[in-house]
Amino acid sequence: MKNKAHNFLVFFLIVGWTFSAPLQALETQQSTTELKSADNTEPTEADKTNPYIVVLGDFSFLPKLAVSYQYDDNIFALRDNEVDDNLLIINPSLMFTSNWKQHSVKLNLGGELGRYKRHPSEKYDDYWIDLEGRYDISKQTNLFGGLNHTRDHEERGTPSVSGTVPTTFDSDQVHAGIAHRVGDYKFRFGGTFERLNFVDAGPFNNDDRDRDVSGLGLRISYLYAPNREFFAQAIRDQRDYELDVDDNGFIRHSDGHRVSFGLKSRFSNRLSVEGYFGRLYQKYEDARFAEISTLDFNAKLKYLSSPRSSLSLVLDRSLEETTLEDSSSYLNSSLSIKALRELNSRNSVVAIFGASRADYQGVELEEDIFNASINWRYRLNPEFYVALSYRMLINDTNQSIILNNPANPQYSQDYVRQQVMLTLNAMLFDVDDPGFGKPSSRETLNLSKNDWQGFYLGTHVGHTATHVRTFGIRGSSGTDYAEFGDEGTRGGIFAGYGMDFNRWYLGVEAEIDQANQNTAHTKDKSISRTFNIEDEQSYALSLRGGYTLKSGPLLYARVGRAKAEFDTSFMINNEPGNAVNNTFDVYGIRYGIGTDISLSDSMFLRMGYIYTNYDTYIVDAVTTAEEFNQSDNVFNLGVGWLFGGNGSLANVNTNIKTNGFYAGLQLGHGSVNSRATGIHNDSGSTPGTYNFVGDFGNNSGFTSGLFAGFGHAWDSFYLGLETETEGSSAEWEHQRLPTGRDFGLKKKSGVGVGLRAGYQLRHGTLLYLTASRMRTRFITNWEKGNNSTNYIERDDKVYGNRVGFGADIPTSQSVFLRLSYSYTDYESYRFITSHGNTDDMTFNNSETLFRLGLGVRF
Repeated sequence: MKNKAHNFLVFFLIVGWTFSAPLQALETQQSTTELKSADNTEPTEADKTNPYIVVLGDFSFLPKLAVSYQYDDNIFALRDNEVDDNLLIINPSLMFTSNWKQHSVKLNLGGELGRYKRHPSEKYDDYWIDLEGRYDISKQTNLFGGLNHTRDHEERGTPSVSGTVPTTFDSDQVHAGIAHRVGDYKFRFGGTFERLNFVDAGPFNNDDRDRDVSGLGLRISYLYAPNREFFAQAIRDQRDYELDVDDNGFIRHSDGHRVSFGLKSRFSNRLSVEGYFGRLYQKYEDARFAEISTLDFNAKLKYLSSPRSSLSLVLDRSLEETTLEDSSSYLNSSLSIKALRELNSRNSVVAIFGASRADYQGVELEEDIFNASINWRYRLNPEFYVALSYRMLINDTNQSIILNNPANPQYSQDYVRQQVMLTLNAMLFDVDDPGFGKPSSRETLNLSKNDWQGFYLGTHVGHTATHVRTFGIRGSSGTDYAEFGDEGTRGGIFAGYGMDFNRWYLGVEAEIDQANQNTAHTKDKSISRTFNIEDEQSYALSLRGGYTLKSGPLLYARVGRAKAEFDTSFMINNEPGNAVNNTFDVYGIRYGIGTDISLSDSMFLRMGYIYTNYDTYIVDAVTTAEEFNQSDNVFNLGVGWLFGGNGSLANVNTNIKTNGFYAGLQLGHGSVNSRATGIHNDSGSTPGTYNFVGDFGNNSGFTSGLFAGFGHAWDSFYLGLETETEGSSAEWEHQRLPTGRDFGLKKKSGVGVGLRAGYQLRHGTLLYLTASRMRTRFITNWEKGNNSTNYIERDDKVYGNRVGFGADIPTSQSVFLRLSYSYTDYESYRFITSHGNTDDMTFNNSETLFRLGLGVRF
């Protein structure tokens, strides 16, 4: 897990560094082109007369080629023990479109070829051929139709899909119809037919999924105003399977209908809405499947918040097929939000957030799928662009299976999947874009550079998560390794001197801190150990290097040497005479990152995060010796005074607006700590019942995820709503060999929603507090006596309350850098093992998390 997290981080940082340079100049010029979808591949009306596009007679010819390199940290969509790999994707495509004044024909064909580096069996070769046309009988009447053939594959983790290789299928479709208008009324009548043929996936038979789906529909619209219409529609739906009985003995033929009423309207040049609601009905030939009669709905909204920004929302419900035993189908209800922002003529950002629920009919199974992605696209010239994207998928089910004993529930279909992709896209035809690279009115920040040079002094308070790795000898040949942790507070003073080199900064800083926290372990068994470590004073001397943003804040990184005092008490319970109680002075290497934000001409606010790894020290208790290796991660919030302030806030920036929708990507480092309490029942040479208390944790956790929200400002005060998704590699473990209890915990994924309240400083930085409700998935391992039959690997989906503090620092009018820190207290969970000499354990988890993010306001 740690290696995969490292690979993921290295891949992301290398690609991000390579293509982050253009972000320094975002929004220094305004695009003169109209807003277009980032995924638009079809020619506009202007394109059809563009002499740069290849023209063959009455047709325009548009070939494209995209090559992508993707890192996927969970290619098989597994709940645990994920497998990562790199994937090469090639996307050729071409499109012919007619340039006739009457009638139209369009041919679109292409493919997607995927090749994995270490798992060649996962390769896929998808392609499609699509032909559609329109024949205009008159200005009021036209005929339309189309043919399509697709070879596609189902993503791993798709509901109800199994197989040792990707599941591929062929789809053949045909549709045809007629549209007619009489006065203010429009009529549209048509039919569709699709034949689906699924290929067996290894030993898994998919013949019982092959089916024909046909539909017949009528839509009547009334135009009660320009660009506004009411409509009613009815659709007949029939689903016929090739096999009368599937592998589980069910008949899956069905027919049904949908009747709905809706509205389609363009309220202005900026807002358009289309939606309907009605009744969805489906009846099955198999009497064991109940009829389905439920609400049917669909809604689409598109809002142009500016000439360069758009926001789209889609709400939809559909009835999907399944071959899951005892289930006729599943209702899929989904919501997706897509936001696009053209930062300038070269740069654009697209963010997508989606959530769907698959409600399986006839069984108690629901699958919630969260899909979030963000894509940054940089145009090298009108024909070529590069794109960097990040995507997260979280699958969350309500059904678990029990393995070995009741203490071991597992949500076998749950998973989190993260992907990073770098794409080079070439439109293999000349594109005439007069807006490309053409400067317009500049939208730069109004602030002059802050001067951070000189001596400074300040004080800070912090929240710390301290962790201790221990290693010792047990008995004649046994060993005991564990990762302990706890949380606390600390405070102190700092002082330093810095020098400016244009916007670059270099300085030296000293600090003194006093901590208030301890880490402990207790078990009232005679041969067990008891220890307690209290953090005392620490001293550090560090170098700081940084960069001053145009909006004023100083971003810095630091590295230095630290010395700390640890009061350590240790003993074996039946050897009180050999107990050790001593203060150890230990040195360590300190790393950090943070920001200094001006509050006045001389006063500044500091947000800083430091990680210190101390040298190992040994506690000798005569008959045994224990190695202790301590580390801590600390978030500090402080106030400082810069002597000789230069009035850097005289130029007040009034251009930074915080209203509206925003989204971004964030990476972080943190820890998961666990207070484990319970009762151990032992046998063997020292039988008995013993109380157990331990503080466990590890601060090596790497996290990544996406955030999105909406907020509004009243003068300088701000209030907003935000949602987030996250994946994590945080974990800790305890191992005792050759016998004893081996246990540990992993955090897998989380989703949450919360409120933000803040205050915007005069130079545009938004300081905020946040309170949110999280739902996080933990995997807890427990094995007693080195006996695999006693092995537990349970899933727990735990709610928690998260509070935090952060700063959104503008780097341009639309782009901001985020530094944030949060603490989450999760609800406890308990399990009792069912094997002989049961253990009764309760876990109460908490989490500290520092994150660095990059966001865009749309």
